Amino acid sequence: RFIELPLLRSAAAIHYTTEAERDEANAMLPALAELPSFVVPIPVEMPINRGDASDFVRLFPNASGKKLVLFLSRLDAKKGLDLLLQAFQHVKEAEPESLLVIAGSGEKRYNESIHRLADQLRIAEDILWTGHLGPAEKSAAFAAATLFVLPSHSENFGIVAAEALAAGVPTVLSDQVAIARDVAAANAAVVVSRNPRELGAAIVQ
Repeated sequence: RFIELPLLRSAAAIHYTTEAERDEANAMLPALAELPSFVVPIPVEMPINRGDASDFVRLFPNASGKKLVLFLSRLDAKKGLDLLLQAFQHVKEAEPESLLVIAGSGEKRYNESIHRLADQLRIAEDILWTGHLGPAEKSAAFAAATLFVLPSHSENFGIVAAEALAAGVPTVLSDQVAIARDVAAANAAVVVSRNPRELGAAIVQ
C-alpha cells in the first residue's frame, strides 16, 4: 500500500499474464481493479526439431516400456508434488506399468522431504528422478511422456504446461494453475481440484 500501489497508480497500465492472475491481484488489493490493465499471455516458443522419445530412453533406460507420467518444473512446495506422489499411489494400482518421471531441481531440504514422502508411500522404486533437463532433454521428455501433470498449489501462469500442450502431450492441471481456466474453456486438458484421489483418477483417465 505504501510503496507498490503508488507506483502502480502512476503506471500507464498493469500487464497480467492471465485473467486468473488479474482476479487474484484484485482480490488481494481491490484498489487495483480501478487501474487500467490488460492480459497478454507469455509466448511459448517450441524448438524447430521436436524431441525423440528414443533419446529420452537412451538417457534413462528405466523408462523403457513404461507409461510415463511426467512432472517437469522447479521442485518447490508450491508445485504440488505432495499431491502428485499421493495420487500416484492410486495410479500404480490401476496402471502397474506406469512410471512417475520427476524432472527438475530444487532446494536440498525440500528435495529430501519429497524423497522421504515417496519412501513413506512405498512408491520410491516407481519414480525416475532426472534432475534438471536442458532444452534437448526436455523436448525428448515431452516426446516420451504418456501425459504431463502440473498439480500446483499456486501458479501465476504455468509456462511449462503451455509448453507441454504445444508439444501435443495430454495434460492434467490443478485448478490453481492460472492458465487452467483458458485450457478448460478450450477443452485442451483435464483440470482438477487439488485432491490426490481426483488427480489420480484424472491421470488414469
